[in-house]
Amino acid sequence: MDAVYAIASDIGGGGIGNIAYHEAKALDRNDQLQTLYATLNSSELTVDTPLYGYLLEKACVPFEPFGRPDFGYAIKNKLFDRYVAGQLTNPDVFVGWAGQCLSSLRVANRMGATTFVVRASSHALVQKRLVEAEYHKHGIDKPLAHPWHIYMNIAEYEEADYILIPSDFVEQSFIDMGFDREQLVKIPFGVDTDAFRPAESQETFRAIFVGQVSLRKGIQYLLPAWANLDRDDAELLVVGPVRSNAEFLREQYADDDSIRFLGRRSDVPELMQSSSVFVFPSIEEGSALVTYEAMASGLPQISTVNAGSWITDGEEGYIVPVKNVDVITKRLRDLYDNPEQAAAMGKNAREAAYDFTWDRHKHEFVETCEEY
Repeated sequence: MDAVYAIASDIGGGGIGNIAYHEAKALDRNDQLQTLYATLNSSELTVDTPLYGYLLEKACVPFEPFGRPDFGYAIKNKLFDRYVAGQLTNPDVFVGWAGQCLSSLRVANRMGATTFVVRASSHALVQKRLVEAEYHKHGIDKPLAHPWHIYMNIAEYEEADYILIPSDFVEQSFIDMGFDREQLVKIPFGVDTDAFRPAESQETFRAIFVGQVSLRKGIQYLLPAWANLDRDDAELLVVGPVRSNAEFLREQYADDDSIRFLGRRSDVPELMQSSSVFVFPSIEEGSALVTYEAMASGLPQISTVNAGSWITDGEEGYIVPVKNVDVITKRLRDLYDNPEQAAAMGKNAREAAYDFTWDRHKHEFVETCEEY
């Protein structure tokens, strides 16, 4: 099997670049990777387009006409896609990331390849509806993404043989939009269970949120829920860059000494080890990598179905409804008032994490490329 893998991102970098690295690495390890295309390369893998990709990142990403940063990303994705389309040489399998591969996908289809589109979030129109509803609720009049990005996603879904998805939530979003379950291949993401490990003990009740501090991630429901908890001996760590749409929330809670906005950090494993519970009330995800990392860190988890978490409600933590401050507060109190129960859930989470390693993800990914 000769496979082409393409992503307009930093292969080996954080987020989707980390997911793509593990998938491309698995193909390369099996001598099945014909060519890997990416715009940047933080890995040891051989990547085509590094110079061209670097120029795209430097020239297009900062381009923000009319205050629209998504415009530069749309241009970058389109130019990257056209480059890849012109380089393809009869692959058996083509794997491209959603919103970045329409032209190359069409060429691969004409060459007779089995084509996969990786969609790490919900269906683009479901994502748009969910997130823009939060924007409008808070007086933000702007689209989630450039219209071209939405168009590319939808066209790619229709033309791909299969869509690789990470969670039940994403699967349901596609089914709700009329897709057949047979076109959807569900492979959960993974975690490094050596990098993320439980702490020996924890004395202070400390909740932690990790991710972009934004309306999409549900921070607007976590902060008031935490304020409702009202415990003098507890604290909330908010780890991640604060997006412009959530800056007003940081200002609103600036005087609450129990809430610490830490910004972007490189010591997330250690911060999770120092915490008692992971809280992630996201409005829309695919399957957030931080939910796997929290499991491996032995933390009971409070998250939403929309976060794409693989915990079982009542076993490794709690699944709460989206946009529900009262239920988040209740679950925080449950874990605060019942430390033995919290510890048991954390132990369950650590055990469950062994079912979601990157080795398992890579095995299922390669098996999918070979069998479909």
